[in-house]
Amino acid sequence: MSVFHKQRICVKFCVKIGKSVTETFEMLKIAFREEATRRTQTYKWWKHFKEGRNSVDDDPRSGQPSTSKTDDNVAMLAVFFDSDGVVHYEFLPQGQTVNKEYYLEVMQRLREAVRKKRPDAWRKN
Repeated sequence: MSVFHKQRICVKFCVKIGKSVTETFEMLKIAFREEATRRTQTYKWWKHFKEGRNSVDDDPRSGQPSTSKTDDNVAMLAVFFDSDGVVHYEFLPQGQTVNKEYYLEVMQRLREAVRKKRPDAWRKN
């Protein structure tokens, strides 16, 4: 049983005993620590159970994606992040070869993004 499945069971229990959504979320944070679901997911499931849902399982999904992948609509994405989230991202231009010159340009844009978005980290080098 996954940790998310266990947390949904806990949310359902909290709804049944009359706990508020805020109380439920706080209890999940205490019980599951860093594995606790995010606030929005807790609120979503709390609302489902409050409205009468019984199942703690995900709803079935269709087997096929709604879009198809072709050479024309596939792009390469570079994402740089730290523990606070995404610092910089960019799509590789179509037809661009990743060589040392292009990579150096990306690193320069990343450096500028760190300087702007993480000024404390930038000052600490």
